[in-house]
Amino acid sequence: MEKQIEAARRRLSEILGNLPQDPAEIIPQMTAAALLVCHIKRRFQFFFMEMDGQRTVLAEEFAVFANELAEIAKLGGMNCLTAFGLMGEIPIRRAVLFFDFFEFVLEYAAKRRFDNVFANMPSENGGTALKILLPRGALDCEMEGELIKAVRAENGIIELTDLHNIAGFCLSFPAAEQKRAGALLCRTEELIRLKSRVHDQMGQKLSVLMHFLRQGQWPKTFFSSFCADLSGGLKQIGELSEPLIDPEPELQELAAFFEHISGRLEITGEFPKDRVIFFVLVQILREAATNAVIHGGADTVRAEITREKGNIKMKITDSGSEAPGHITERGGISGMRRNLEKIGGRLDVELTPGFALNVTIPILPVF
Repeated sequence: MEKQIEAARRRLSEILGNLPQDPAEIIPQMTAAALLVCHIKRRFQFFFMEMDGQRTVLAEEFAVFANELAEIAKLGGMNCLTAFGLMGEIPIRRAVLFFDFFEFVLEYAAKRRFDNVFANMPSENGGTALKILLPRGALDCEMEGELIKAVRAENGIIELTDLHNIAGFCLSFPAAEQKRAGALLCRTEELIRLKSRVHDQMGQKLSVLMHFLRQGQWPKTFFSSFCADLSGGLKQIGELSEPLIDPEPELQELAAFFEHISGRLEITGEFPKDRVIFFVLVQILREAATNAVIHGGADTVRAEITREKGNIKMKITDSGSEAPGHITERGGISGMRRNLEKIGGRLDVELTPGFALNVTIPILPVF
C-alpha cells in the first residue's frame, strides 16, 4: 500500500511541478492529476476496507469507483464509455488491481490525448476480466512493472492486443471462490478517525481539481501544498493513530477550499462549545460540501445551525444540480450517519423540494 501511494504521489508531484502555460497543453496534465488524486483517495478506502476485515467488494460498488474515474476522464475531454455488467462480489485484492489498471490506462490515455476510451467488465460464469479499448497508437504503452508483479501474484494476466487498428487492454483473473464480506468492525477509535480524515482530505482535493477542469482555471498557488498533504496522509497511515482534531483549523481549511474555487460557504448560527459535537458537525459539513462540488457541480454550500428543544441542529443545502428521486446510501452518507450515532445524533436526508441534509444532536444543558 505505502509503495503504491508513494509512487502515485511522486507522479502527481512531477505533473503539478511541470504544468505547461498553454491551456491546450495543460488540460491533459490536469486530467491526469485528477485521476491520480481519485486513485489515491480510493486506494486509501480499499486499505481501510481490508483493515476492517472486509475480504470482498460488491461489483456494484466497484463500478461506482471506476465510473468516478471515467467521469474525470470525460471532464478532461475524453469520450469515455463504460459497461460494468459484472454481478456478485470481487475479492478485494483483485478489485484493487482492477482499479489500479483502469486508472493507469486512463491516465496514459489522457497524457496521449486519446479521444475515445471504452471499458467493459462483463458478467461471466468463469473468471473476471476488465477490457479496455483505445486507438491503435496505444499499442506502444508499457505497463508498470510493479502492477504486473502484483497481478501475477494473484494469478492474473495483463494483455495488450492489436485488434485491427484498435489497442485492446485486458486484465483477467481465473475463477475464485466467492466469500461473503466480513463484518465491518473497526479495530480502534483512532482508525475510525483516521479513515474519515484521509477520505475527507482526498475528496476535497479531488473536488477542487474537478472544479478547475470544469472552469478551465489553473491557480498554481493551490498546488504548492498538494503533495505535502499527501505525504502527511501517508505518514498517518503508517502510524494508524491521530489525536482528536481541533475543529477550528478544519473549518478554516474548508473556507479556504471554497476560496480556491471562487465559491461560497455560508454558515448561519453558531457552532456549540462542546468540542466533540463541534468537531463532528465540521466533519459532516466538509463531507457534504465535497460531495456537492464533485457530484452536483455546486459552487455554494449553506449550513444553518440552530438550537431546538435540547438539540443542536444543522441543515446543509447547496446550489448544485437537482437530486435524483432516490439515493442509495454509500460511504459518504452512511459514514456521516455512523459518526452521528456514536454521539446519539441522527441524520435525515431530504430530496424534495431540493436536496438537504438535516443533522440533529442532543446536547446537555450547561449549569
